[in-house]
Amino acid sequence: MLSAGPLDQRPVVLGRNDILTYTGSPLIEDVEVAGPLTVVLSVSSNCTDTDFTAKLIDVYPAGNLTLVADGIIRARYRDSMATPELMEPGTVYTITFDIGNVGHLFKAGDSIRVDISSSNFPKYDRNLNTGGVLYKESTWTVAENTIYHGADNPSYIMLPVVPKWEVTGLLPSAKNSKAGRTVPVKFSLRVAESTDPHQPFVYDEDLEIVIYAKDNPGSILQTSTFGDTPKDYRIDTKNELYITNFLTLSTPKTYVVKVYRYRAGGLLIGSFEFSTVK
Repeated sequence: MLSAGPLDQRPVVLGRNDILTYTGSPLIEDVEVAGPLTVVLSVSSNCTDTDFTAKLIDVYPAGNLTLVADGIIRARYRDSMATPELMEPGTVYTITFDIGNVGHLFKAGDSIRVDISSSNFPKYDRNLNTGGVLYKESTWTVAENTIYHGADNPSYIMLPVVPKWEVTGLLPSAKNSKAGRTVPVKFSLRVAESTDPHQPFVYDEDLEIVIYAKDNPGSILQTSTFGDTPKDYRIDTKNELYITNFLTLSTPKTYVVKVYRYRAGGLLIGSFEFSTVK
């Protein structure tokens, strides 16, 4: 029986020569991923049917190979589960498959690793590689599979990297912010420049802002939510502007505005301050 959870993969890979391993350099900063994981492989085989497996692994500095997610595809079902189609030996195919949804933080110092193989038994049933009727075969063939990496035949995993947001307050000067008045609390969001410009991120969560007086953080004065439609954020996207009206207290105060990813467990993505005068 297989245990659940992020198991160390070192005992799995020990002594095996049928696993292709791709390990990145140690990360210089945290990388958060949240969403679906998609694997794209350019492959060929000497068989008419075989399996392709993928594992996303977090490599700790101490050497632990912690499983983040894994999945499998049977080549005959590469285009359709309803209409299987066998492979032509030696022909290069592009195979795309999902390996689940994930929320994971790769810490600075860790490495991101992807393992590709043709079997993950006994978690997934074995493929005898003959192209025959499944579960009725009694003989098998050793599959010799090739993974391609060229510009014309790329192989890669798509990671839903969560951008690092930069929140900028866009408020009028303090002399125009009279205490006791309703003022427009304005801010913009953009993806920090350290984020990969080629990594799209579909943002489909509400933003929530919380406003309180700096000298009384336990008393929330206002909350507002924004961003209930999906948007595609990249570094070169124009700044997104958010505005809400806020009734200030009758005495001069300094206020704190905190911006959260509302549906992501209240993850704080930025904050700023503004003040009122007499």
